[in-house]
Amino acid sequence: MPAAHLHRLALAAALAFIAIVCLPPSGEWKAVQVELCLLCGQNGAAASILNVVLYLPLGAALWWRYRSLRTVVVLGALCSLTVELVQLVIPGRDTALGDLVMNTLGASLGGLLAIRPSAWLLPRGTTARLATALVALAAVAMFVMAGVLFTPVAPPGDYYARWTPKNRFTPSYEGTVLEAQLGTLALPDGPVASSSDARALIESLAPVRLRFVVGAPPPTLTAVFQIVAGPYGNGQEALQVGIDGPHLVLTPRFRADDWRVSRPEVQIERAMESFHPGDTVTLVLQALRDRGFEVTLAERPPELVGYTVARSWSLWYATFIRSEFVLRVMDLVWVAGLAAAVGWFALRTGDRAAALILMAAAAALTPRWTGLLPTPPLAYLALVAGGGAGVGLRRAAVALVAAFSASRASRAPADVP
Repeated sequence: MPAAHLHRLALAAALAFIAIVCLPPSGEWKAVQVELCLLCGQNGAAASILNVVLYLPLGAALWWRYRSLRTVVVLGALCSLTVELVQLVIPGRDTALGDLVMNTLGASLGGLLAIRPSAWLLPRGTTARLATALVALAAVAMFVMAGVLFTPVAPPGDYYARWTPKNRFTPSYEGTVLEAQLGTLALPDGPVASSSDARALIESLAPVRLRFVVGAPPPTLTAVFQIVAGPYGNGQEALQVGIDGPHLVLTPRFRADDWRVSRPEVQIERAMESFHPGDTVTLVLQALRDRGFEVTLAERPPELVGYTVARSWSLWYATFIRSEFVLRVMDLVWVAGLAAAVGWFALRTGDRAAALILMAAAAALTPRWTGLLPTPPLAYLALVAGGGAGVGLRRAAVALVAAFSASRASRAPADVP
């Protein structure tokens, strides 16, 4: 296939990728509003990084097509502006100045990377060793960040308890809260008697006890109980107990929220499946300093839930998947992907082994210093498999580039004397 056709195909694929990610409806209609902020929303930092990554392929495709950085920047900005304007009339979508800036930055960076792709995709010598070290250190940093940022915190402000709170975007829970308690502090519906005591109890990891009458399974995540800090109706959630169909979903406030990145939810898959509307259930949530959360539901034995370093991908991408099996597969794919990057860049066996050992050490030690669960053996196997896969992928890429270069050389017209 001629290079011009490949460039057009790459450009079409990049545009289609942006449309698939940005244009489908994601909620209900709301008033048209343009956010003039750079880091908008609760997960503004994570969203900004994703916006940069989203437009990298477009920037590369534009460079291959036009060979002009100025054209890459202008067309990247026009594409982003068009998408943001279209999102004004798409249910659930937001339009923000920050998205336009980050998308344009992503397209520009993609164009720069496309100028000499082999220099960073297939580096050699010292550059390859440096790339290997940077990938390994980035993986270690993400493991440590997960341990630090997936830690419950108590937000400042006046505290309120909300029983089956109403939300204009989701229906109210049909059940009834009978009693709520934080440690020794009773939490009736409304202002908390002592906000300072409530915050101190949250910081000391006091258990939360909730007794409620089960309602019909809600079709979407619906709050049963909340502790909110700040102006009533407009504060920061310190804790939410919610139900999504048969699933129990607990949302403490994590340090990640203060850093405006994403984080996972504490959930127990199909925990409510054996209960029926009208049943009275007691829930006890206990945050543990060294290993996640302990959840006791009705007369069942306590269940330990939480995350490992492999869930660090959720710092950048918020998901509402309720299947723990799927989430654990995503964990392993993430760890294998990080290791594959090491295998790709590391040309020497010693460099590759050192990088993977460093990542494995971080995966083993981080849970000892934080509230993460111990790293499962499958994650270490994913490290080894990912490293090997990276080596194979690099060899295949080198062979493909060599074959492509040979094909182009064979089609080149011979010099005429």
